[in-house]
Amino acid sequence: MIRKRKTIPLKKLYYLAFVFLIVIPFLAALLIALFVLNKQFKRQAIENIERAQDTIVTELISDINVMSMRLSHLIHTNNNEIIDYAAGTDTSDILEKYEYEQQLTQAGSLALEPVKDILSVGFYMKDGRETYIKNKINRGPSQIKEMKWYQAALEHPNTVFVGSFHTKSANDLFHGGKKDLFVLVFALSPNVSTDRSKKLEMVTFYQITGAGETIREYNQNYQRGNNKLGITRVTDEEGNIIFDTTEDQDFPEAEYIRVISDVKFGNTIWYVESYIRAKELTEEFWSVARMIVLAAVLIFLLAGYYFNYFLQGIINPVAEINHGLKRVEDGELDVHISPQGQFEVRSMIHQFNAMVRRIRALIEEYEEKRRKGEKKPEDYLKELVSGMQMPQRVHEQYPELFGERYVLIGISAGQYPPGQKNMDMAEKLTEGFERNHRFAARCVLYRESVTFFLVLYRISETDVRFQISRMLNELQETTGKEYGVQLSACVGKEMYGWESFMEGLNEIRRKNCLSILLWLTNLFSWIMDYSASKLNVSETDIMIRAKRYIADHYEDAQLSLSMVAEYVGLNEKYFTNRFTKETGETFSGYLKDLRMQKAQELLRTTSFKIYEISEMVGYHNAEHFTRMFKKVNGVSPAQYRKML
Repeated sequence: MIRKRKTIPLKKLYYLAFVFLIVIPFLAALLIALFVLNKQFKRQAIENIERAQDTIVTELISDINVMSMRLSHLIHTNNNEIIDYAAGTDTSDILEKYEYEQQLTQAGSLALEPVKDILSVGFYMKDGRETYIKNKINRGPSQIKEMKWYQAALEHPNTVFVGSFHTKSANDLFHGGKKDLFVLVFALSPNVSTDRSKKLEMVTFYQITGAGETIREYNQNYQRGNNKLGITRVTDEEGNIIFDTTEDQDFPEAEYIRVISDVKFGNTIWYVESYIRAKELTEEFWSVARMIVLAAVLIFLLAGYYFNYFLQGIINPVAEINHGLKRVEDGELDVHISPQGQFEVRSMIHQFNAMVRRIRALIEEYEEKRRKGEKKPEDYLKELVSGMQMPQRVHEQYPELFGERYVLIGISAGQYPPGQKNMDMAEKLTEGFERNHRFAARCVLYRESVTFFLVLYRISETDVRFQISRMLNELQETTGKEYGVQLSACVGKEMYGWESFMEGLNEIRRKNCLSILLWLTNLFSWIMDYSASKLNVSETDIMIRAKRYIADHYEDAQLSLSMVAEYVGLNEKYFTNRFTKETGETFSGYLKDLRMQKAQELLRTTSFKIYEISEMVGYHNAEHFTRMFKKVNGVSPAQYRKML
């Protein structure tokens, strides 16, 4: 799978990554977010309706409890005085009846609190007569006695039962009444201990409940579009509507959602029901969803613009460069790419075109030399070493050989592995030397024998001894791993011009490459001491380079001692000792202190989050960063920022 992915063209991989890593995850996240928001908005709307119903239920329960106590108090006050007066009105004697009615009214006024919502107290006699305190109820005794609550009270004497009336018009239940009043009726049938006269069949208490006004206000505001509470009404256990301020209407289940709360008192249960159109529950959601979708479209447009710009500015030019490289690889050198894209990419294209022109010129130059029969630098070095030509003559024919400073190096190969032909191994070692980039760029090689190689190293740097040591160490590692051959070398002095060539050659031959093995640890220590004394490269300069490298890469969590040692060209163990000696602290301590200083600076001058600052100073684990910061500074990063 990985190999297949590596073979996908860059532009195709770019589009696939955009679709599968950006478009599809973004759309999936958007759909999930909209689905969750829809559920939350719908649940919130239903909770609002339930809270409104709770208000109605609370008002009903409160009125029922209070008025039940008032009715009980009215009946039993002053040794059932009011019951006796009410029973006295059940007479044919007009004067006697009038006298009892006056006493009843006076006693009732004293017993009843001056509450405006109390409409009337009714006394219904067994012989069909009726007497009222306050307002007369516009319902005949026969109509009243048919009510369920009336019959239930007869079956259970001395127990309060609750019923209701809904006024459909003005003066419907009593004179002065208004439309859409929710009237509660409390009924109690006195027994012999309460009504000693045995004339009373029922005592009723009529009161307007504030729940009716609340329901009427909710419904009116809903119909005007001022709330999302739906149409609210009250029904009984059998589904009969007890109170409803709107026209009777059906609410189909497919179109409406029903929210219900129960009202329990005694053995009776009423239900507060609200009906609302399903689409109205999510109207606010769709308003928000439209804004989210518009924002998502805008983000997609911006992302599309960005990725198109990235495609035109980077992907397409890089694909063109890749195509050009393939053409060059196939041997086609008549290649030119028109500069396009971002500045850095245009610069890369210019460099590519220049490289192709240079390669073409070099090949043409090489072909021209071959046509003229010119010899290579290796041929001239061979003639010098073998004595076929003198240095002055070679300088006249090929001045480039001595055109810059140089060092002669003798490389001696140890014993070849058994079973290998010496000539074949010498060829392999030569090929291995040429694979080293510095050797290929700086060295001219002559193989004097199957085990001895003479190298002319052309100098282009100041720290030549150090660079030569690195190159030789790399050659030692390569030949040891690939061919199992041990190398030794001797390095001559720095020279310039043809005059000193023979002297340097004789010096190399005298040394005969004895006892200077290229082990990495010993050679690096010697080279650094030699460089410090001869080339004036002090340890302090190396430490400055090391510190600068650390300062440039401290945010890299993978920064290590070995990376810095490799950068300054020192053995890791040697570098560790020198770093501690020069700076007075260990590498890890120095790096930790630098990171903590940078963290303090970011906490003081920016508003980045703690975990962001943690990553910016080289800690991928924010908890580890917090522990280290507190260990160094005595307080956590958050406390440090708060103190500022």
